[in-house]
Amino acid sequence: MLALFPGWRMKEILSSDTITNVDLRIKYLERVTEFSKEPDLLRVLAESYLMKGEYYKAIRVAETLSNYKNKEIEAIMLIYRIKKTSFFALKEDEERRAVLSDIRKTLYTLANKSEDIEILKFVYREGISMNLPGVSLYAAQKIAKKTGDSNWVEKVVELAVSMGEYSVALPFIDILGEESKKGALLKYRTLLETENYGEALGVLTKLLQKYPDLRDKYINDILWLSVKVKRDVGFLLLSLIEEARGEKRKALIKLAVNYALGRKNVNLAKRIIKKYATAYVEDIEFTSFMVKSALATGDSAFAGNIAEKVAKKMGLLNG
Repeated sequence: MLALFPGWRMKEILSSDTITNVDLRIKYLERVTEFSKEPDLLRVLAESYLMKGEYYKAIRVAETLSNYKNKEIEAIMLIYRIKKTSFFALKEDEERRAVLSDIRKTLYTLANKSEDIEILKFVYREGISMNLPGVSLYAAQKIAKKTGDSNWVEKVVELAVSMGEYSVALPFIDILGEESKKGALLKYRTLLETENYGEALGVLTKLLQKYPDLRDKYINDILWLSVKVKRDVGFLLLSLIEEARGEKRKALIKLAVNYALGRKNVNLAKRIIKKYATAYVEDIEFTSFMVKSALATGDSAFAGNIAEKVAKKMGLLNG
């Protein structure tokens, strides 16, 4: 066959699917590449070895391909494909771990050498699929820095926080901003985990004011942070009480009273008790809590006044 076709025709035939027998194709390619190291032929030979399951030979040929100008990225992607295929073909855990380590190195190399956004996205996706979050984080950082895309900035922060890599997340925090709920929550979580409690409280306060659906989940965080940084959030609690209805309002009132008494902010406690002590007299448990809280202020006159108002509202005392 080598004698029957000119070089260009041989290259065309061997690079196509004309030869469907893999063993025959490998045989011809091995012979041709002894004297013609054409990159396209090397690629087809590596892919043919891959089809045959001869992974070591496939990688060796692909590594040769990487020596050619403008073929390095293509070769690294081919090497990755070979290693990934071999990983899933293996049965022994120890062997799989060794190959996975090689896969990690290959993906890092690909991300390090390429500036192409699509290839970096490929590395990010493959890192996720192969459970290599460090690889995905590295690729996401490059994409975020190159594009400034807020979605990729979010991905960096989200992934970094999930990995506990807060030093990586922090530089992206200011870029992230607080425009979206997801972005603000990521910012809050990062600030909280890095013990930037004052900033975390500020971000969370704005979040709860903007997104009412988050209040039940994060109200205790607000109270804990306010104590931590010695900052009063009574104003926030009062506004949340005003906006709430039904059982949620009752729960917030009790929470706010306990918070005020715990902070020894007697004036705030009195303000809340005075306003809401008679709001739900049909609820004995709630009303009893308010009367007891009035006593807890240490002001007996105030407590007596509240008890009298409650008794009148319940019809236990005449006008």
